[in-house]
Amino acid sequence: MTSNTPFPEFKTTGDEKHDVETNIEDLIDYCIMQNWYDSSKETDEAKWTKPGKAIACLRASLSPSAKTVYKYSLDLRESDLKKPHSVFNALREYYGASVGVLGERQRFLRLLQQENESIASWERTIRNQAAQCEYQDFAEELMRDQFIAGPTSDALRMKLIGKGHRHKTTKAKVKLREVVEVAKTFQATRFANQLMKTARNTQQEQVKYTTKSPQSSQCFWCGEKHQQPRQQYCPARVQG
Repeated sequence: MTSNTPFPEFKTTGDEKHDVETNIEDLIDYCIMQNWYDSSKETDEAKWTKPGKAIACLRASLSPSAKTVYKYSLDLRESDLKKPHSVFNALREYYGASVGVLGERQRFLRLLQQENESIASWERTIRNQAAQCEYQDFAEELMRDQFIAGPTSDALRMKLIGKGHRHKTTKAKVKLREVVEVAKTFQATRFANQLMKTARNTQQEQVKYTTKSPQSSQCFWCGEKHQQPRQQYCPARVQG
């Protein structure tokens, strides 16, 4: 008997994990209406009364990219590729892991140092997030680059950019720990400079206060106002 039930099509929204999950749900609903799926059975494998037709329907509904994943990336045995529940679980696992790593990488690339965050804390933030991204052989360079890109200080960022990608003499790649040390020295130097600047300003204020000319006041001896000391400025002083 020919069914008039619409054939499920793979819908793409940009969220691959959500798209695959939605497509699986639509396919199961379609198979139920075709009597290819019986939810009353005890095991997942037994529920698929027409597994061959369900798999054919799945392949036909997949997008080109998802179909490539089905063929080459699920790491299933040939026998398991014929079992709908095995294929669905593998698809969920693949796209769940893939989207998870992509999301962590997006977060990594958006990292910025927070105001008043120390260099040591900024380094830990970079390393902790990179550990979720599976960058493997490129982790060192990508952590270094993000560490350089994210500081709040423009002056520090320019100084770190000046380190370049490789050392000029040895041609060895600049490592994360090297730019971290430069940043720590910069932070310590700026802090020390601020302390000295504050101390200098305080000292100048004290000098300015102590070197002010004495204020004129009414003299007990002559009854006039004049500067101090009296021996120098009082007209009633004893003449020698």
